[in-house]
Amino acid sequence: MIGSVADSSGLGSAGYDQVGDALRAWAAVTNAKGGIDGRPVKVIIKDPGGDAAKARSQAQELVEKHKVVALVANDGWTSSVNAWKDYAEKKKVPAIGGNCYATVWETSPTFFSQCPSFDAQLYGSVFLAAKHGQGTKFGGLFCSEDAVCTTAKDRWFGQGYAKRAGLDPVYQADVSLSQPDYTSECIQARNAGVEILALATDSATTKRIASSCRRQNFTPEYLISTSVAEPDQAKFIDEIISAQQAIPFSGTSTPAYQEFAAAWEKHYQEPPNPLAVNSWAAAKIFEKAVRSAKEITRSGLIDALYRFKKERFGGLTVPLSYGPKGTDSVDCVFYMKASGGNWSAPQGDRPVCW
Repeated sequence: MIGSVADSSGLGSAGYDQVGDALRAWAAVTNAKGGIDGRPVKVIIKDPGGDAAKARSQAQELVEKHKVVALVANDGWTSSVNAWKDYAEKKKVPAIGGNCYATVWETSPTFFSQCPSFDAQLYGSVFLAAKHGQGTKFGGLFCSEDAVCTTAKDRWFGQGYAKRAGLDPVYQADVSLSQPDYTSECIQARNAGVEILALATDSATTKRIASSCRRQNFTPEYLISTSVAEPDQAKFIDEIISAQQAIPFSGTSTPAYQEFAAAWEKHYQEPPNPLAVNSWAAAKIFEKAVRSAKEITRSGLIDALYRFKKERFGGLTVPLSYGPKGTDSVDCVFYMKASGGNWSAPQGDRPVCW
């Protein structure tokens, strides 16, 4: 029995429904093959809807009422996962995969990420923009609703990540996910000469910003995060660069990706987004831990996870190592690009490292 606490509804949750969908697809395919080493898998998914207090109570219910052996693919708001962090640590429940922007994955003895560190993701984004972008004048719009956005602004501008990567930071502004229009910010960015515009927002807001800017004849290349790089973004935005946390959701044909793609296609009609791939990767990490564990208990899984060093889980992740101090990742991300309405993965499942 495994549980998941994943925000799939509420403000800023567009696309997060695929987190639970991918976990269900993995469970269905796994059970169709006889389970994990003959053990059937049961998944219970909770949605706190962005309510941190509810997230904590749901995690507690999964642990105490349903006796889950692990919490898997816990994506959504940073505040949600932070709300039950201390509880999971106290109960020594392994949390495997989830919101890769929360720093808890890098510091907790019971949290195991499927992603590179948040800092690696942030630097990797501007590194890709500098290496593959069509200009160097860099701007950013940052949501006011979540600390993740504030951290991105601080790293790229305050701590000089963008400049160190080779970009020229010329404009930044805070925005709200509930704004009806972003014309003012688009005009200011255009007047500042921005060529690459980073958006630390949700998926729906990203589309509305691009629409506002297009009405002002401002069409920069956009730098967007994993969580908003959905398949249809390529139809709304002409040119996109995105650093992916796990293997690209399109453009690869490795056995690990094909296993995911076949399971997804069997159960769902719409194309998978990055969060679906992230959730699948978390499930596969759990699966490998179960197969490696000496006993299928919470402590047994933690011990098995601690033995993984520079593991890529069939090519689904960057090289990851786990230990009592959290997830220790290398400085790598996956590279995706959108142009002319289509996504591509120029380097396939090979991470870009620096």
